[in-house]
Amino acid sequence: TVDALAVCETSQLLAACAGTCVHVFELRGLRNTHRLEGHGAAVLAAAFCAPHAPCLLATAGEDRTFKLWDLERSVLVYKSAILTASPLLSLAVDP
Repeated sequence: TVDALAVCETSQLLAACAGTCVHVFELRGLRNTHRLEGHGAAVLAAAFCAPHAPCLLATAGEDRTFKLWDLERSVLVYKSAILTASPLLSLAVDP
């Protein structure tokens, strides 16, 4: 089951959140380029940090944390502490 999708027109990538994983695909050909793991529960939201940093992807979810991933280097660059008693359901990036 896919819980959330995010598209970046700048980098031509699609992020699909399924369970505790985020799968990143190239829009052309839908080749899977990354499998991001690290959330302790279902990932419910994703957002690319475009246009400023289209290689960065933010994710958030039921584990009440958000994470920032650098897709160019294939690394987790930031992991928040638990922020609230409720799951994080959405993300917004200020253009």
